[in-house]
Amino acid sequence: MTGDPDSRPILLAGPPGKSDPSGREHIVVATRATPAAASNRSSPLRSRIGWPPLDAVGPDETRLDQQECIPVLWNMAAIFTQDLHCEPQLLLSEDCAPRTRRLPSMHRLLRFLTTLPARVRKRLQIRRLTRRLTASTGFYFTADYVSPWEDTWEHLMEAYKGHPGVQILEIGSYEGRSTVWFLTNVVTHPTARITCIDPFWHMGQRLIFDHNIAVSGGSNRTSTIVGTSADVLHTLPEQSFDIVYVDGSHRAADVLLDALTSWRILKRGGILLFDDYGWHPEKPLSTRPRLAIDLFLETFGGEYDLLLKDYQVAVRKR
Repeated sequence: MTGDPDSRPILLAGPPGKSDPSGREHIVVATRATPAAASNRSSPLRSRIGWPPLDAVGPDETRLDQQECIPVLWNMAAIFTQDLHCEPQLLLSEDCAPRTRRLPSMHRLLRFLTTLPARVRKRLQIRRLTRRLTASTGFYFTADYVSPWEDTWEHLMEAYKGHPGVQILEIGSYEGRSTVWFLTNVVTHPTARITCIDPFWHMGQRLIFDHNIAVSGGSNRTSTIVGTSADVLHTLPEQSFDIVYVDGSHRAADVLLDALTSWRILKRGGILLFDDYGWHPEKPLSTRPRLAIDLFLETFGGEYDLLLKDYQVAVRKR
């Protein structure tokens, strides 16, 4: 890298909640605290990367707010691509106490730097979401897939409403919109319970789910299992649920596996409800639930009563 070899970049992620006097979140970007680096406050490296002058915090670090840090990080990745002999130091720690970790190869370094802006952006998004949920006293949903089916569900599950000991299994909970409906309309008795299975691939989804369940007042009637249905369903006891709602993966192979294992754990007289039977008919059969649901209905013909066949499908186990 051109410029002062001692002015190698260091990234410090500030602790959660840390902010400057203006209240903005920041990431501390610094150079090594050597005399050469400290004295060269306008080094070529600093100009190439796009750092602001080192006068806001101290002789060897500068605060960038969350909007400014992203282009700086991208510039760093581009520069390291050109200057392969650069070997930066990255100081990261869970307790925000600096510690040094050397990346063993330029390949790893470049891969790390090109994904770092996305990681920083994700972290900032989670912080903003956490603050928003903490300040909110109502439900928080980014989509509503339940309202169009409320009347249908009311009719299908009339016999279970408020009934003691009702057990519902939900495969795929997302932000908890359907879970909240079940808690409000069906799982209302103190001994009733809903079990939710979801891998929660994105942390934000789990934060929103937990918030909405807490707002509904049904946390003590909700059991959450973090994992995929393929890993969880076979561990559940046979004939243990009155209602099973399948709304997880859209892949036909996954839906078929969910259907077969759900049938095993569904009580006689219980309801098996599938979502997304009519989902995106233009997509290949293997990528949507319809083929799997049709195969299930054909395989178990005579063992159920068909209650609904529309965008959703519902059967009652004989």
